[in-house]
Amino acid sequence: EGGGYRAAREYLDEALECCRRAYGAETPHVNSALILMRLGSLALREKRPPVGPGANRPSDADHRRYEEAERHLKASLEMRRQIYGAFGDHADLAASLGRLAELERLRRNLPAASSFLAEQRHMLSRMLLKEVTGDGDQSLALWTAHPSPAPPLVAAPGAGDLDGGGG
Repeated sequence: EGGGYRAAREYLDEALECCRRAYGAETPHVNSALILMRLGSLALREKRPPVGPGANRPSDADHRRYEEAERHLKASLEMRRQIYGAFGDHADLAASLGRLAELERLRRNLPAASSFLAEQRHMLSRMLLKEVTGDGDQSLALWTAHPSPAPPLVAAPGAGDLDGGGG
């Protein structure tokens, strides 16, 4: 199993180097950000600590993998913020936040995991509200000022019509 991870890491490292040569080492690019996130995800998957009652704390090897994952995941998030910052929220940013939350959960750092998940949730809520209403920030402010089980959604013409045929 370790050989598969090793081969995948080598492939991703080579792909990242190709991106850096093609786009420039300091140029943020969606492909580079994706590869960095995959490198971080791979580091998380190599070995997971035991969970449940009486589980041991993560080993030194786990901590090294978590540090590697953190380095790649934070670089990916930063790059994605540079890329999508002008456009605001983006699914790629939300995915990066989710992976960082997973890392912190594995480290048993629940306050940090919760913080990343809260940022991800707010981002996804704004994206959904913007898609539905056209103004995510204003709709989110109204929704949080008057909390209800679901945001006030107004059906667009044909919204219930899955095939777009109008009836």
